[in-house]
Amino acid sequence: MSIQFANSILWPLLGIIAVPVLIHLFARPRPPVFKFSSNDLLHRIIRADSRMKKPKDLLLLIARACLFAALALVFLQPRLFLRRELAGAAQTRNVVILVDNSASMGYIEGVQTRLAMACAHASRILADLRPGDRANVVLMLAEPKGVFPGLGPNVSRLQAALRQARTTSEAADIAGAIALAADTLRDAEGERDMVIVSDFQASAWEGIDLAPPDGISMLLLPVGAEEASNQALTSVRAVPAAPIAGEDTVIVCELRNFSDRPRAATVYLEAGELRQHRAQQLAPWQTAQVAFPCTFTEPGEVLVRCSTDEDEFGSDNARLLLLDVKPHLAVGMRTSQSPGPWEKALRSLSWVRLTDPSGTDDAQWVEQDAVITTGWMPDEDRRFAACLDAGRTVVLASAGALRMPTLQRMLGIESDERAYQEVSTQRHGLRISQPDDPVFAVFADGEYGRPDAARLTRQLRMPQTWFAPEEVLMAYEDGSPALVRTRRRGGVLVLWNLTLAGENGFASRPEFVPLIGELLLTSRTPTRMPGRAIATGRRLVLDASAELATEELTLTDERGNAVPVHEGASDAGLRIVSDPIPSTGVYAWQSGGKTKARAVVNFPIVESDLRTLPREASRADGAVVVSAGADMADLRDGVDVWPHLLVLAGLCVLFEIGLLLWDAAGNLRLNAEGATAS
Repeated sequence: MSIQFANSILWPLLGIIAVPVLIHLFARPRPPVFKFSSNDLLHRIIRADSRMKKPKDLLLLIARACLFAALALVFLQPRLFLRRELAGAAQTRNVVILVDNSASMGYIEGVQTRLAMACAHASRILADLRPGDRANVVLMLAEPKGVFPGLGPNVSRLQAALRQARTTSEAADIAGAIALAADTLRDAEGERDMVIVSDFQASAWEGIDLAPPDGISMLLLPVGAEEASNQALTSVRAVPAAPIAGEDTVIVCELRNFSDRPRAATVYLEAGELRQHRAQQLAPWQTAQVAFPCTFTEPGEVLVRCSTDEDEFGSDNARLLLLDVKPHLAVGMRTSQSPGPWEKALRSLSWVRLTDPSGTDDAQWVEQDAVITTGWMPDEDRRFAACLDAGRTVVLASAGALRMPTLQRMLGIESDERAYQEVSTQRHGLRISQPDDPVFAVFADGEYGRPDAARLTRQLRMPQTWFAPEEVLMAYEDGSPALVRTRRRGGVLVLWNLTLAGENGFASRPEFVPLIGELLLTSRTPTRMPGRAIATGRRLVLDASAELATEELTLTDERGNAVPVHEGASDAGLRIVSDPIPSTGVYAWQSGGKTKARAVVNFPIVESDLRTLPREASRADGAVVVSAGADMADLRDGVDVWPHLLVLAGLCVLFEIGLLLWDAAGNLRLNAEGATAS
């Protein structure tokens, strides 16, 4: 805190404070004249007059000294600065105001959004600038941008930009916006201020360095309440992720209560012609999953839209999902026997389309949903690795035909323990290691038999330590793995170590076909759809095929508005990349008036939690926290003290009048007593 004087040349005026002191010291008192008849009355009058006059004279001296001091200081025009390091009333000011346009600023408090409050504060800061000061406004977006390329004096243009500011559905690049503001101020002459106007949402601002850059003052102006109630749909997914036409599917919507009080909500589902809704009670800060059973009878792309009740923050009340309903499950199989038990079993499943990838083209293998091998061809481990990298399912169905080094390399196992092929006529019993796994759900009522009832000669003896316990679905009585499902390289690898051949082989049992079917269905990985679903603020990407590479591709939103796109290169050929997408919705890649592909853009989950940073965290980094746009001017330009000094002078006058009236009343009382005594 410090004080500066506008008219410091008038410092000698403070000498008038000595006037009442000199008067008090050198003025001769004139005691009142009393009529008395005896010495007793005289002593009484002197004692009363002394008790009354001594404190009165001291108070009168203080009041008059304060009066003269206040009047002298009025002419000096003092200004009070609450923070000494920000005092710069006599210097040119350079101000960059960062206004948060992120999604959380769209929260409605009372009758206006947080962004409207932020723009009002920023406009007030600009209005308080003096002629010669320069300013700029940086909008905090996914890609921050300034209204001007640098600092400028056109305050009215900046205020107009603030009136036109709108929230987006994206998270802001906070660090990038601060860096842009610091670069703008770095070479400016005079005082340099960076003012951040935001709700300081904790989930977005945690970890952001708020230490002021060298030579730059940082002021933080929080807007909105520290706590805000909100409920949001944070995700929507399908189980399975890529269902087959006619398959039972569950759409799972995740609903979260971002508040400290219970809430009731209704979740609505729209998927094609399907309409459903569910009511849900949410405890404070609870996350609940709302499931909608569905069946899609026709193959094709289905747009799933989940929504919930409107509240003060409506941006996160809906979520989209593009669901690919497949006509069948594409299974590629290489077999050394034709037709063998695997081929017969797969052809009996109506939802399987069986193919035989031929040649050496790895792309034919990767296009399959699952690949099964009952033999082993040269370099097939390379193809299987490519399938796993693409998120496919690979079934090694003839474990006895595997080369051990190849098996260990595919499993990514480095161990001194070795697997070996077992040649034996001894039959071993089986046990189900994971009875709660979905692959065994179809066998729960016994209608399709019991897979663990078989007694088989095993093909391969493998160490139990190669796999985690949850990866072994079935094992032999001595613990050796019989059926393994493990995630490798982004896909699912199934190791089938059950003998099929022979009268008592597993292929002759009724459990064989349903076990294969459930194994393929439950081993599917979520469909990878690069660029099909993103959050706002990110870019949509389309890797164009050779056919599309020769056509002109455009990207449009639901209203038909074009989104700027740019061409690039990728390993697959031509890549089309859009500008950052600012709003949610369905976007279509089009060519020749036809839709070639679609993508959905959803609200970023990080913006749904509206809790704000504690004020103490901001102060700890060295920034100054202010409460309104007017406080900024008070910190920088100071507060005029002279009006308060005039009030003080008036109070001193009133106090002196009161003392004089008190003294006069005392004299009248003593005169009355003297007259009575005489």
